Amino acid sequence: MNRDKILLGVILLMAGFFSLLKYFRIVEVSTGQIIGTALLLYSIPSVHFSLGNGDRKRIIRAAVLFCTGVVLTVESYFEVTDPRGIVFASILFCSGTIFFLLYIENAKQKIFLPLSIIMMLLSYLSVTLFNEWGLFYYTNKIGNLLEIVWPVLLILFGVIIFNGRKKTDQ
Repeated sequence: MNRDKILLGVILLMAGFFSLLKYFRIVEVSTGQIIGTALLLYSIPSVHFSLGNGDRKRIIRAAVLFCTGVVLTVESYFEVTDPRGIVFASILFCSGTIFFLLYIENAKQKIFLPLSIIMMLLSYLSVTLFNEWGLFYYTNKIGNLLEIVWPVLLILFGVIIFNGRKKTDQ
């Protein structure tokens, strides 16, 4: 745990330092670059320290932070025309990364390896082929429809969960 605190402290100091340099216009970096780089620099050693310890929560947290850092860094360097497409590809890539790290951490669980390969392959295909096939056109239509229906579904699921809970006698 002490390593995490030291690592987090150093990363926060560096992010704050670069944010100050950006504020005073000494360096030209975006906030996405600063946060993305900080997440990358935190997550790589964190995964390294947690492998072999059996601490799966820490591995998953570090992998998610790594993938978030990759997305923020990519978005700051490249123009992203379809934000839903990058989110979908990022979720698939992040899931594949997590399953791969879980396989490395526990090689006896063979299911993690094919799951990671499938997720990463789907991530690659979603960036390359799915757009050419026009699948994003249809998924955007479904996404636009869900934006309208989503609040109603959340309220409905909340009411179902609230009514289905076990009631205790008081």
